[in-house]
Amino acid sequence: MNRNPMFTLPPRDDQGTRPSRTLMMAVAGLVAITLALGLFFGFGGERKGRGGDSSGLSGKKIEELALKFEDQKLSGAAARAWTEYLESARPGDEDAARIWFRIGKLYQEGTDYERALEAYYRSEALAKIDEIEPEISKRTAECLEALGKYAALNYELESRTAVTKSDSTGGKDVLAEVGAWKITRAELDMMIEAEIDMQLSQLAGSLTPDEKRAQKQRLLDEVLKQGERDKWLQRFIAEEMLYRRAREEKLQDDPGFQTLTRNLERKILAQKYLDAEFAKGISIKPEDVKAYYDARKDEFKKDGKEQAFEQVKNEVYGAVRMQKEMEIQQRLLGELKDRYNVVIHTSKLGGK
Repeated sequence: MNRNPMFTLPPRDDQGTRPSRTLMMAVAGLVAITLALGLFFGFGGERKGRGGDSSGLSGKKIEELALKFEDQKLSGAAARAWTEYLESARPGDEDAARIWFRIGKLYQEGTDYERALEAYYRSEALAKIDEIEPEISKRTAECLEALGKYAALNYELESRTAVTKSDSTGGKDVLAEVGAWKITRAELDMMIEAEIDMQLSQLAGSLTPDEKRAQKQRLLDEVLKQGERDKWLQRFIAEEMLYRRAREEKLQDDPGFQTLTRNLERKILAQKYLDAEFAKGISIKPEDVKAYYDARKDEFKKDGKEQAFEQVKNEVYGAVRMQKEMEIQQRLLGELKDRYNVVIHTSKLGGK
């Protein structure tokens, strides 16, 4: 699937409306007066209630609110309330560790795996509690796997299952040195994983999330379990040496290089923003893919013969995702055209 779709903008008249200078001055004056009143009466300051919390609720009331959120299955709100409770009540280390574990579970239930990991690690940093330690180990592994952090997952499992501390130092082994830079096994594996992520991002539209995870795991296994680390290490070292020499030659100051990097930055950031919008706005369920296929079976024929859904499932998924991406892109570009007051003078472009 093409991951660099042509940006097309909806038409707009040459003339746009702009606020009058008088109106802008009036608004600016109103803002200044509001800020002055806020400073005088203390509106802009952070108001703290009993126990040091910003909501004015006591620790007990915040605890009741957190439990109510949990009962109503509002995992994100419950996690935030428990965090506020910790700031207000300031319990001892062991109690705080149990609450951070609870917060981690809530975030994990809400599929916010990064915050869940943070909470689990905070829990362990405060106190090691025997009855929840195995559960934390299991859940951190689940979160890392859900985030696709397989290299980190391997070392996490290694460190947690090691019999002694000396058994879990494999990730810290120094594999190479380039001047003061020491490349450890863990760092190399994460660099490899980042490269694979970049390659797979080009296929994001044609692979389902499960297929993408499976493909990534397969590629990582090939590299990490079949003795391919050496080739990747040699490549990274070669790139680093060439990069350092190029900077010594001041190639980064070349006008052509600066123009190239600006253009690349524009393209990369534009695509990154689009990808973030796609991630927020696209949710494709198996039934969506099947319904799309049922309505367009003729589009997936091969040699004039209709193909079973299972044979073309990936192709159908790609078509559904492309359709949703184009819808989001057109809506977004229309909004941004108004936001940035874009006017295209088509009549002056020339040509036929």
